[in-house]
Amino acid sequence: MEITRLPKSSTPLLNQSTLVLDQSTLLEEMRAIARLAADPPRPGESVKSQINRAAFTLGLPARRTETFWYARAHRVLAEEADRMRAWRRDWAERRRRALAAEMDRLDQEEARMKREWNATQ
Repeated sequence: MEITRLPKSSTPLLNQSTLVLDQSTLLEEMRAIARLAADPPRPGESVKSQINRAAFTLGLPARRTETFWYARAHRVLAEEADRMRAWRRDWAERRRRALAAEMDRLDQEEARMKREWNATQ
């Protein structure tokens, strides 16, 4: 496993035919995914508990998740980034399906209300 330090510039660089994003962009992406994995926060839940829940959800150690949560990671392993991005893709797909099901339910409810309204006229 090769660990590559990320450049600190603000522009993406091409490195041996691989796109390498600058450190701040990648860290912000990892931070957003870590926080998304803990959403929604539970009433009265501490930040530490949210981090632990995100770590469990993402399959990462809690201390490592904490470095992403606060965007303090000095490097991001490709396996970590791939795992977190895969989780986000799966989450987005589940969310899309849930929203589509909710839209179908609302359409059916609207049709039922129209039928009831027309029946009373």
